[in-house]
Amino acid sequence: MASSKILATLEGNPGAGVTIHRVTKSTAADTLTVYLTGPAANACKVAWFVIG
Repeated sequence: MASSKILATLEGNPGAGVTIHRVTKSTAADTLTVYLTGPAANACKVAWFVIG
């Protein structure tokens, strides 16, 4: 996963003005973390796709 690219998109409306800020990956734990621009007022799924 070290050289992989990640595409993430929101599947729903987390609230006014809230978008994806960034996505980080941990190669040691083989995980990814999605950060939003603010707190989500509503539950929202994130679709993600790893390339490479």
